[in-house]
Amino acid sequence: VQRPSATLVLCTVRADIAAGDYSARLQTLYGYAHVTHPVTITAHVSSVTPTVAAPAGALFTILGSGFTADATVTIGGLPCTIDAIAAEYIRCAVGAMAVNATGMQVNVTVGGELFNGPAVATSDVDVPEVTSVDVPVITDERTTLRFYGINLGASRVLVAGVHERIPTHQG
Repeated sequence: VQRPSATLVLCTVRADIAAGDYSARLQTLYGYAHVTHPVTITAHVSSVTPTVAAPAGALFTILGSGFTADATVTIGGLPCTIDAIAAEYIRCAVGAMAVNATGMQVNVTVGGELFNGPAVATSDVDVPEVTSVDVPVITDERTTLRFYGINLGASRVLVAGVHERIPTHQG
């Protein structure tokens, strides 16, 4: 609740609530207001990563709100197989896509209703792909993370949102 006054109360609904019909009630210091008002929460797609993927296929993360277990995803008309879903994100994999395709629309369907996300593209340029990560328990500043894959050549790694220095490059 933000800026409550005698005549107005603003409330921002959390992103982790699934799409659906709910009742909203106002509670004051003196109890509940007499009106219970229906509220419909719909899904929303805010971002998709990666925005450019290898044509051989890719794992996509879709961020937004209102996603439910019955959601389906297509990317450029191709089905994207969901392997993880919560109200605020979907992770899905799509198989082979056209080479150097642009404007591939990301569509999420929730409860039979279609929600458009941003378009993505494919590139036959050497798109990096991480195939595995050796992730030890980080105990001190000398812990080493090992990323394996193709076309990696990374210049930075983020750990908990902080850029980490890459001291050496090993092929």
